[in-house]
Amino acid sequence: MRWSLISVRFVAAIALLGLVACGGLLAALLAFQDLRAGFDELRGRTLQELIDSGRVAQYSQGIASTAPQLGAVETDIARRTINHEIADQLRLLDDYLASLAAGAALDGTDGSEALRRLEEERTALVENLAAIDQTVGERLAVETRFKRHLAEARALIDRASALHSTVIDPTLLFGPDPAPPELLGAVNLWKEMLDGVLTEAITLPGVENAALLRRNERRAADLYGQARNAVAAVDAAPPEVRDAMRDLLGAAGALIQGPDSIFGVKARLSALRQTEQGLLTRNKILANRFVGASRALSAYLQTRTADMSARYSRAAQDNSLMLIGLALGVIGGVAGIWLYARRRILNRLTRLRGALEAQRGGRAADIPTDGADEISEIAAAARHFVEAVVEREQRLRLAKEEAERLAEEAEAANRAKSIFLANMSHELRTPLNAIIGFSDLLSEGATPANKVSEYAGDINGSGRHLLLLINDLLDYTKIEAGQRELAPAPLDARQAIEDLERLVQVQMSERGLSIAYDFPKDARVRADPTAFRQVILNLLSNAAKFSYEGQVIRVSAARENGRLAISVADRGIGIAPEEIERVMQPFHQETASYTKHVGGTGLGLAIVDSLVRLHGGETRIDSVKNEGATVTVSFPLADAPVSPDAEVAAPEPGEEPAGSAAASAAAPRRRAAGG
Repeated sequence: MRWSLISVRFVAAIALLGLVACGGLLAALLAFQDLRAGFDELRGRTLQELIDSGRVAQYSQGIASTAPQLGAVETDIARRTINHEIADQLRLLDDYLASLAAGAALDGTDGSEALRRLEEERTALVENLAAIDQTVGERLAVETRFKRHLAEARALIDRASALHSTVIDPTLLFGPDPAPPELLGAVNLWKEMLDGVLTEAITLPGVENAALLRRNERRAADLYGQARNAVAAVDAAPPEVRDAMRDLLGAAGALIQGPDSIFGVKARLSALRQTEQGLLTRNKILANRFVGASRALSAYLQTRTADMSARYSRAAQDNSLMLIGLALGVIGGVAGIWLYARRRILNRLTRLRGALEAQRGGRAADIPTDGADEISEIAAAARHFVEAVVEREQRLRLAKEEAERLAEEAEAANRAKSIFLANMSHELRTPLNAIIGFSDLLSEGATPANKVSEYAGDINGSGRHLLLLINDLLDYTKIEAGQRELAPAPLDARQAIEDLERLVQVQMSERGLSIAYDFPKDARVRADPTAFRQVILNLLSNAAKFSYEGQVIRVSAARENGRLAISVADRGIGIAPEEIERVMQPFHQETASYTKHVGGTGLGLAIVDSLVRLHGGETRIDSVKNEGATVTVSFPLADAPVSPDAEVAAPEPGEEPAGSAAASAAAPRRRAAGG
């Protein structure tokens, strides 16, 4: 092994550089392993504890919001339902608290203190909820007794009214003789006083003030005493009436007197409601303290998580700096190797190549052979063969030039044949379809008499158009040779387009299409009539072919800078954005989308663009895929000044020929595929 060899030096330098890079990568790998372990801890345990603390805050909010619902219940079933909800939330809360207590994140003093405070607030809140539940249970029981007393009071009123009606009706007790006046007065007084007693009882649901409650109770006692006096004055009444009055009075007395009277029950109910409101107020305070403790715990865990994340981020940044330094070192080593290669290899190879090129070109040049490495050996070997190589290259160059000339001639002949055949196939299909379609209608014998002449005229027009196409095909060779000349003349654009509508009528009728026009007044252009017909017919055929069924093809025109811009817009499959720039190239077909079912040679839009450019205009395509396309062509206005250069605008030899009448009556064009 010779040290002077370039390959040996390169191998040694690359090996040293590889060792340095591998050592740095190993160190970085170990550092990133530590980072990975830290981030795994952060992701697997610390973040989970942070999520648990958030859940604790969530359930604490839920428990805090449940107490007012417990205080608003009206049935014992609803109370038990809310108790079950509170129990479920407490069970989930206790699970998350147990998980936090078992974690290592709360080992510190601050974390343990926050957890301890949260558990204390939880205990106080649960005790308060238990007291609220007990008070609500007692309130519901007392409310039940109070409602039962109210029902009894209403029943007593009804019984008293019935008894009073019996007494004051003379036909019920005393026969045809009226009742004694003193008896009626005593009964009426008894009824009035008893109604007053019971009224004081049944109005208690709206009384919440303790003073008002005591006043109602005193008033009921006074009225009750007067009712008793009234009963003592009804000795003249029949015994059954006196007994019924005494029974009603006794029932009313039991209702308003004693510890279980309606007034006592109402007082107990008011006291329970006040106690309940006090417990609910305390519940709000305890709930706020509990939520605050849960938020404090969450804030502690967030701070701890942020500190850990920052620590690991700094470690990652340090490792990144180390990798950057390693990368810079490797880049420096590569740069050194490149400088060495440039000075010792590339420059010498450049001189050697220059000498060989000069020798091949017939110029005298010395091939450098300095040094004792591979390059000098290659140079010495090349010196022996350079003359033979130069001579052989000369022979090959002459043979290549001759082959290229012959290939160009063959390609030109093949292109002319292909264009001719494509145009013949492409341009004759539409008028032939019209002739065949109308002749089929006539041959079926079901054509109305008033339509026979019209169909025959359409067939005659299509035949004449075919004759015109055949004549123009003979002129197509002039277009290939760049000798096509236009014969511009004033032309009514709208009338010419409407005349062409018949040629695509069959194709449009099969798909339910129609044409709408939007032209300004006096839309006259200066254009070659045959070329103009060819351009517009190609655009109408394309629109009819690629429109969705039942759509309207819109043909509009507008004046723009001394030219008439004619637009043909359809609502159809459109052209992909990446294809718009290529659809006007000859023979272009977008096989990835819709050409498989419409066919075509790809000449339609290329012919349109060529003929429009011969008139000094331009062709523009605006399209949205699956929504439609608008093709706009421009022709000079009939009253615009004629440029001398625009009278004959034939393409230069070697340019793509623009088609002539050979394409004017072709089958429907493939717009998105260039035809």
